[in-house]
Amino acid sequence: MRVVHAALLGFIIATSQTGCSKPKDEQGASGFVPPTNQSRADYLDSLDRAFTRMDGDGDGVIEPSEIPARRAALIKARDADHNGSITREEFVKGGLARFDRIDADHNGVLTSAERRADKGGSSDTVGNVTP
Repeated sequence: MRVVHAALLGFIIATSQTGCSKPKDEQGASGFVPPTNQSRADYLDSLDRAFTRMDGDGDGVIEPSEIPARRAALIKARDADHNGSITREEFVKGGLARFDRIDADHNGVLTSAERRADKGGSSDTVGNVTP
């Protein structure tokens, strides 16, 4: 009886591993990004974390020298009073405006499809969408 159980277990392990191997053409799912949803509240949290991370000196303002070059245009666009620095309020307000623009059905949740439809946005992300 033990031989039968051992053989059955060996068969199960062998067949389960065959489905996990990469295809011979190496395409597979290596570029697969699973669909995700992001609520407005979660996005707001990611905005807050991103602001804190960028505000290197912790003075509550992102100065031009603290803005990553790859995201400069996106972040500088949030400078509502055009004084050259971005406050937390400006950063969050601009980020939420972008979220609301991308949220096509206005249900407070961004789907993968809504993010793909917003190809005009940056591909750099905090959370699932660039703040």
